[in-house]
Amino acid sequence: MAIPNSNEQSFVPEGDQPSDSERRRRSLQGAEEGQQEQWGSGSDPNAGGTWQRWWPVQAGFVDDPHGALRQAQGLVNQAVEDAVRRLEGERDELEQSWSRDGDVSTEDLRRALQRYRDLYGRLLGKAAGNPGAPPA
Repeated sequence: MAIPNSNEQSFVPEGDQPSDSERRRRSLQGAEEGQQEQWGSGSDPNAGGTWQRWWPVQAGFVDDPHGALRQAQGLVNQAVEDAVRRLEGERDELEQSWSRDGDVSTEDLRRALQRYRDLYGRLLGKAAGNPGAPPA
């Protein structure tokens, strides 16, 4: 007798059923696919890849909690290092836009100040235009 497998929409012979931990892993991954797509789509083009690396770590918690935590720590450490590098690069580029030798127009300075404000807002977790952020 074949039993439908809800995760794959196919029939699996009764004797070939996945283990409880495999069912939990598949269920966890299937239930979070929508979150994965939502969280993975942001301004960072690498964010989706980072989330692709997260889901197996989370699913692995069932069988090896300590191992999953070590892997999670490694992913977070790498994400922090990547974020710091990106922010430092953005900060350096911004500084070069207004501190260069020669004539810099007031309009260029105004744009640079707006970019600093936006960067500062992102660092605080508030985009310009959100409550608590200064007016544009």
